[in-house]
Amino acid sequence: MGHLSRCIPLIEQLLQQENTCFLAADQQHLSIAMQYFGKRIEYIQLDPYPFKFNTKGFSISTIFQESIPLWKNYIQENKTLSFLINELEISIVISDHRYGFYSSKCTSIFMTHQCQLPLSRFEFPFQWIHKFLMRKFNYIWIVDTPNNDFAGDLSRIILPNSIYIGSLSRFTHSEQKEKTIDCLLLISGPKEFAKICLDHFLPELDNFEKKLIIGPKSIIPYLTEVELKYFISNDDWQEIDKHISRTKLIMGFCGYSTLMDIAALKCNSELIPTPGQAEQEYLYKKQKRLDKSSL
Repeated sequence: MGHLSRCIPLIEQLLQQENTCFLAADQQHLSIAMQYFGKRIEYIQLDPYPFKFNTKGFSISTIFQESIPLWKNYIQENKTLSFLINELEISIVISDHRYGFYSSKCTSIFMTHQCQLPLSRFEFPFQWIHKFLMRKFNYIWIVDTPNNDFAGDLSRIILPNSIYIGSLSRFTHSEQKEKTIDCLLLISGPKEFAKICLDHFLPELDNFEKKLIIGPKSIIPYLTEVELKYFISNDDWQEIDKHISRTKLIMGFCGYSTLMDIAALKCNSELIPTPGQAEQEYLYKKQKRLDKSSL
């Protein structure tokens, strides 16, 4: 959902510039986008990415196991895009890290914060494939500042057709709200990791008076009767945005979109990396170094 989150302010800007916008995504993402844009944009349903998450994290063997369905998905989404360009007379395509969404029929833009993947030296073939696939696009939009403030080494330019577009947060243009909520535990990311986040933060949450837990309804079985009293489902994003914007401290996983939102909200945070996700482990260590240097 982090990719959708950072697309919301981008779509809003494109609409303000009087563009006709189409959003292609799976049904879950489209249902959230409809809360923000209603009939102002057109919606195109795609199949979800065929990647399976587990609490052990990612590994070379996992990637190899998923390589065939991922390759088939890559071919299919490229064919789908070609059809959509002809059918809808699309002139520009912005792909949020979907490798197959490029075409020679129109300007194709690849949006990412990971110009360089957080891989070990033994995994260099995947970095080569990543760079090879990005070269198929006319432009690379890097979701970070020229100083690499958010992604660090991950967002350093490796292709000449790249440009930094700054951070993207749906809270960037919201008016500053009074901070009336002491702490908010935000359960985000793949559902397989939700219990890990809860087990880590719930004991600490007891120290706060005004608190909230925001997450999917699937975490309800893990909550006590007392904890359910301050649980809010994340089905209605616009509703939870009101609570998030009034929070002094956000706890949860350190996903990239979460980091950009926290910076926009100017609130405190206590974050942990999602187990096995090298990107978040890198971002977590980077954030810890910044915190120490600011002391």
